[in-house]
Amino acid sequence: MLKRAAFPLLALLLATLAGCASTESTSAKSTGSTPAYVEGTWMGGTNKGASTMVVVLKQTGNNVMGTLNGAGVTLDGPIEGTVDNNSIKLRQRGAAGETPRLRASCQEISGNLGDSVVELRRAVPYTVDGTWMGSTTGSASKMVVVLKQTGNNVTGTLSGAGTVDGPIEGTVQGNSIQLRERSGFRETPQLKVSCEQISGPLYDGSTVTLRRIP
Repeated sequence: MLKRAAFPLLALLLATLAGCASTESTSAKSTGSTPAYVEGTWMGGTNKGASTMVVVLKQTGNNVMGTLNGAGVTLDGPIEGTVDNNSIKLRQRGAAGETPRLRASCQEISGNLGDSVVELRRAVPYTVDGTWMGSTTGSASKMVVVLKQTGNNVTGTLSGAGTVDGPIEGTVQGNSIQLRERSGFRETPQLKVSCEQISGPLYDGSTVTLRRIP
């Protein structure tokens, strides 16, 4: 058994927990490269806690910093951690102890914390703001798309695509996005969009896949 002092943030996430197991769920272990997109505001709690916790995260690559509220005045405060393609580990800022590896996706952070389970859901809908990188089938070139979303409208830039590089704009509706040259007529079909990926077939028969770069 590990005492609360050994895992400060684990105690923070489980304010009523006296101890927990140190084993990690194999389903939550990292298996890839691009980190999950976890920036934003998250709300939730544990299956043994009545209070609602609010976690706000700012992500830079594989590193996250933020705040935790709702766990009590002695436990609330700044947090930090690391994120991989499907997992995250958090700790109180500056502390040595950290949570077990939790499952992380763009919509949920969850996992086993010993004799309890924590589940956090994204509280504010994601936008497509940020940098996206990828390519089309049959092309070795890497494209970089930088987008800024305001309501259902997006503006940004495209680079790495050759003659069509430059300013772009478009619209987002639900889980689809359509992009076009800002000063031209060429545009994409409706593409599928999630908080981590933009993908779909283009009019020339190729398929584009872009991944968000945190």
